[in-house]
Amino acid sequence: MTPSGAEAPFYLAPRRGATPIAPALASAATPCYDPGMPPPAPPRLARLALAATLVHLAFDTAGRAFTVTTPPYLLLPYMSELFRDMLGLLGVNAISVVTCAINGLIGGVFATALFEVERRRRALGLLLTGIWLLTCGAMFSLYLSAPWAIAIGSMAFGLPRAAALAWVLERMMASATADRPAARASERPIAFDRDPPAP
Repeated sequence: MTPSGAEAPFYLAPRRGATPIAPALASAATPCYDPGMPPPAPPRLARLALAATLVHLAFDTAGRAFTVTTPPYLLLPYMSELFRDMLGLLGVNAISVVTCAINGLIGGVFATALFEVERRRRALGLLLTGIWLLTCGAMFSLYLSAPWAIAIGSMAFGLPRAAALAWVLERMMASATADRPAARASERPIAFDRDPPAP
């Protein structure tokens, strides 16, 4: 006890020049944030989906210039009468916008899921290509009676579409990754002085 009635500081060892426990704890303190910060967050899903939708719309518009490159969901003349009448009420433009929005959302979801994957552009391109070929093949097998030349051309035109989607989404994700070091550089750890003041 000190003359004022307060408790004296506890010393780690009973020797001359021993260090109180409080400075010892302060000297062992680590920075206030972990240097191994979590990886950067991917862009917002809405931005990725919007960009993918615009790419889909661009390829839909270009593909409709020729029947052989028209996407299968716009080949109304080769659909059965029931589907042709139902979809004809909406119009080709409305069908294109709705389908591109759905496909854009799917592309944004997969891009977000593959954000931390190595060679993500290649992985995303292969995944989108597989989805395109699978869905188009199912449509030509179940709902369309188009000639083989049109079916092959329509499905093949999806390959540059998938490549363009992968490139655009990869550029957006790479931009988000590049912004992270700048944000980390502006942050500084707050650490305590490891050497206690001399008595």
